[in-house]
Amino acid sequence: MTTCKRCERPARSGDGNPDARMLRRAKTGICVDCGVVTFLQQLSNMYVPDQLGFNLPDCLRLPHIQDQFAAVLATGKSDVNPDEIDWERVIALWDIAPKEAGTLF
Repeated sequence: MTTCKRCERPARSGDGNPDARMLRRAKTGICVDCGVVTFLQQLSNMYVPDQLGFNLPDCLRLPHIQDQFAAVLATGKSDVNPDEIDWERVIALWDIAPKEAGTLF
């Protein structure tokens, strides 16, 4: 176990899969839910213009959005199982500032 450097919650640590292209487990870093937040925030900053009407983070409650994210996890060979993601917690953590500058996955 380790402590998330973003929300300070206990997080499961471990050796990451070297083939994981996203959300790789690590000895230190951030928890799964904060990893999802930072991944989606970076993605939305790059690719989702506000004009499209996406209501982030509230749209993350929609089952088809969660299913699509599970497909992204599988494609990215992520260490994260979709069942590990607490979507309500992801939404609640959306606007918190990282406890440690530069913290990423």
